Amino acid sequence: MNTKRFRFAQNFFVLISCVAVLGCSQKPAANPSTSTVYGSATIDDKPITGGMISIVSDENPRKRATGILRPDGTFRLAGSPIGKSHVVIDTTSVLAGDRSAYVPLPRKYGRLETTDLTVDLLPGDNKGVDFKLVGGK
Repeated sequence: MNTKRFRFAQNFFVLISCVAVLGCSQKPAANPSTSTVYGSATIDDKPITGGMISIVSDENPRKRATGILRPDGTFRLAGSPIGKSHVVIDTTSVLAGDRSAYVPLPRKYGRLETTDLTVDLLPGDNKGVDFKLVGGK
């Protein structure tokens, strides 16, 4: 291969590599029918340090997003349904693992049929969605 062809092939490879890297690094377009929720969950002003949180659409219960509660009580749920939804928080799942993260909650918060936690989400990012639970039965 002569030097001119080698340089062309080398430059072509570099160009294709740059295009591939730049094309793959762009953020995907936001889905206008879902949202991303950022928030926290506390009980009696203390973080709920483990468990699962779910957002379930009132309009269509098959539309839902579920994620974990971090040790500081915060969560991020991508793909959450927009509109009015109910929220379920279940901490019993941590009993199978790190029991020190278990925070007991009143039963009503752990079932879709009994929870009184609600949220009304807009498309895109929904920040500061905080659930302040109160202990008791």
